Amino acid sequence: MMWLIVAFDIPVEDKKGYRSFRKLLIYSGFHMVQKSLYWRWIDSPERVESIRNRLKAGVKTGHLLLFQCSERSFRKSLQVRDSIPESLPKIPDPWLIF
Repeated sequence: MMWLIVAFDIPVEDKKGYRSFRKLLIYSGFHMVQKSLYWRWIDSPERVESIRNRLKAGVKTGHLLLFQCSERSFRKSLQVRDSIPESLPKIPDPWLIF
């Protein structure tokens, strides 16, 4: 169980590629932190591999960097917006299926 953090840089000329990749991130459950930085909690190693492969295939031009980070390491991070510290996201509750 870990956080998957995605940083990417897609050339300005490839607006269609940028929009397509951004939609892929959102569809895959990622939340935007900055324009080119997204994160998501993943609850299984198999899921991490599946998402990594999907994102890798989604970048046709540009640069993609994926970080895997344990919950413990993630909690040591600092997020500041306009000089004000912000809390980091919590691990989402698992869905209940009836």
